[in-house]
Amino acid sequence: MIILLLIMILMLWLVWKFFSSWLWWLLLIAAIIFMLRVFFWGAIILVLLGLLGAFYNNNQQ
Repeated sequence: MIILLLIMILMLWLVWKFFSSWLWWLLLIAAIIFMLRVFFWGAIILVLLGLLGAFYNNNQQ
């Protein structure tokens, strides 16, 4: 996740430094929203797996 944030910051800096057209900003915002959505679903799946694992461990004891 930290690596993704660094990549996004680098992309923002490159866009700010070299490009100023609206198209680049729209592409960058779309990429950030896509990454956040993927991370959001990944976090939900991890939480569900953790809850299932805890429930399974409680049932075994």
